Amino acid sequence: MEKAYRKEIVLWEIVFPLFVYYFMHLLIMIIARDFIGGENEKYMLCQIIADLITIPVIYFMIYRKCKNIVNVYEPSLPKRIADIVMIVVIFVFISWGGNNVIVMSPLVQMSPGFEQANEGFYGSVLGIELIGSGLLSPVLEELVFRGIVYGSLRKITGMWPSVFISALLFGLVHFNIVQLIYALMLGIVLALAMEYVGNVYGAIVGHMAANTSAVLRTELNLGMELTNQSFFAWIVSVCILFLGIGLLYGFVIRKIRH
Repeated sequence: MEKAYRKEIVLWEIVFPLFVYYFMHLLIMIIARDFIGGENEKYMLCQIIADLITIPVIYFMIYRKCKNIVNVYEPSLPKRIADIVMIVVIFVFISWGGNNVIVMSPLVQMSPGFEQANEGFYGSVLGIELIGSGLLSPVLEELVFRGIVYGSLRKITGMWPSVFISALLFGLVHFNIVQLIYALMLGIVLALAMEYVGNVYGAIVGHMAANTSAVLRTELNLGMELTNQSFFAWIVSVCILFLGIGLLYGFVIRKIRH
């Protein structure tokens, strides 16, 4: 009875923060777009405003109350820096290769919402996109989906169910098939980053690296020839993706052994 009651409490710790995050952020976005304008070039500025207001609410009212550091340990500063560097490298490779593979697949044609979303994400100037997509969105989303959702699920299920459920929820909030699949893949890796770093900052850093690399690649046209659907583009993109997965595997194995 007590165990079932505890599960209900933990599930409420997941449902309520998701409700607050989604509807509060959406409401602020709507208000901001009414005042600033709904053009694509102003979308990211509206998102920045919504992120700046929602992050303190999520952190101080919700995350701080139910935060769950999965593996509690205090590594030395050099080890923390080494972890951060490795996470950045892993997520740049996985994001770059995964994005290329998905963009070259038939999924883009099956998802009209993907093009519409991209027009908003990449409709502003580089600096605004780096602040919104590269900095603030990762902080907010990781506090919610890894810090709260994954951390709370981890109390009542094993690691892998928590990894997949939190990643699935993360994918579902993106509302188009391309971003759902990419976010699902990325969400799995982000949960592993939190698990084996022992703190949500591992996931935040990884998410920042993935989003920042995507913004820079798109706005500066870096390596876009690797999305032209040629045999060479497929081979290189798949190799980049598997290199990132291999580095992730090595990182996890090293953490388990230590």
